[in-house]
Amino acid sequence: MKKDNQPRIQDLYNEGYCERNLVSLTIELLNSCNWNCRHCYLPQHTNMGLEFDIVANILEQARDLNILEVVLTGGEIFLRKDIFDIIEKARSLYLRVYLYSNASLLTENKIRRLADYYITQYSLTLFSLDEKIHDSITRCEGSLKILLRNISLIQKYGIPIEIKTPV
Repeated sequence: MKKDNQPRIQDLYNEGYCERNLVSLTIELLNSCNWNCRHCYLPQHTNMGLEFDIVANILEQARDLNILEVVLTGGEIFLRKDIFDIIEKARSLYLRVYLYSNASLLTENKIRRLADYYITQYSLTLFSLDEKIHDSITRCEGSLKILLRNISLIQKYGIPIEIKTPV
């Protein structure tokens, strides 16, 4: 606890851990993706996932269980036309929202909107700063340029970012 007896978010996580309560939920929203990465474990990229009402119900149930955060992942989550509805639903339940995405479908307007929702973290993978290597892994020409542009925009709008890279 802080000096003023107000709990910090870490205190809530620690309490959940000590009490053996769930604190985090990960939802794979879809397996459809606009990239075809060489290492992807998904044999097909065709499933667009559960309908919004089902996802919203899962989020409500998670909140009833005192879940603190939700990780939204895929496939590529921005292929869903209702991704902002899902994010809005999670935030309306006061869940911290983490997004795992390849960031290729972002625009400045979408990123600005994410900033308005106070996204907890945006996580993406950068395979290489060498365009030939990165694009050969994603099998999508120009993917590195798009990714670097969107990383800059995510930073511009103050969204915390996690950049993963294989070594």
